Amino acid sequence: MEIRYFEQINRMFQRQPDPAWHELQNELPSHRIPLRSALPVGSSHLSSPAGRVSKSHPAPAFDAVLQQAQQELIAPSRQQIAQGATLKVGQSGPAVAEIRELLRQLNYPVSSGNYFDRELAYQVGRFQRAQHLASPHSPHWGQVGSSTLQALEAEAKKAEYHSDLGQQLVDFARRHTSGTRWRCYRFVARAIHAKTEPFLQGMHAYMAADQLAQSKYFKEVQVPASELPNLPAGAVVVWGKGRSRSGHISIADGKGNEISDHVAPQMQAHYGGAPHRTFIPVQPGDV
Repeated sequence: MEIRYFEQINRMFQRQPDPAWHELQNELPSHRIPLRSALPVGSSHLSSPAGRVSKSHPAPAFDAVLQQAQQELIAPSRQQIAQGATLKVGQSGPAVAEIRELLRQLNYPVSSGNYFDRELAYQVGRFQRAQHLASPHSPHWGQVGSSTLQALEAEAKKAEYHSDLGQQLVDFARRHTSGTRWRCYRFVARAIHAKTEPFLQGMHAYMAADQLAQSKYFKEVQVPASELPNLPAGAVVVWGKGRSRSGHISIADGKGNEISDHVAPQMQAHYGGAPHRTFIPVQPGDV
């Protein structure tokens, strides 16, 4: 009897694995496959390999792992983020689209959609660095937690683009060009003062940057030089002095051009070598 008992045990261990289990293993997402490719949980899963796994490999354990993975793919709501949840790469949901819109209001180049991809994480990281919230080596870089969300909301509120003022600046500036190329500050200041109030002082264009940053009519936003041709009407770009005498200042016309004492394609680099700063017209009460 003991011999027969051990023979049965031996046959059990030599038994071929359930083919359905092999099929299931092939469908499990690897670390190279986005988790959003995971099988859906629900009544339909019974027709999948998970539903055909034999009793020797019960499906509940797989379902538990799958449910956890799917839960991680669901983006927390904006309210949940404010309460401590984290929005990160791989998640999908309405909050992702809302974060994209906040960044877009701040003129960060983001596409639409409710999936949190690596490009969105990069733009979130740029915002975090500009706001001194996280560095590229931080574990929080590119993720939206409560601090980043609060900063995004605050900055977006400040930067609510005032399209009427922007178009007024463009219309006035275009009507009063002179065709010269060395009086940019005078002509831009004239247009701004005509539609707001006198506040720009100094003799050189680069001096306008700090004054615009303090103005209730403008909000400084972070825009890479490559995106300057896409600025909305009325945005003001100030180039630092660098090796030049005065730097440069202009008003974007919203069509890829800049206006100062003349009209030209939007500058994306200044011969003085200094960086630029960008200012968007806003409602005075929003600052």
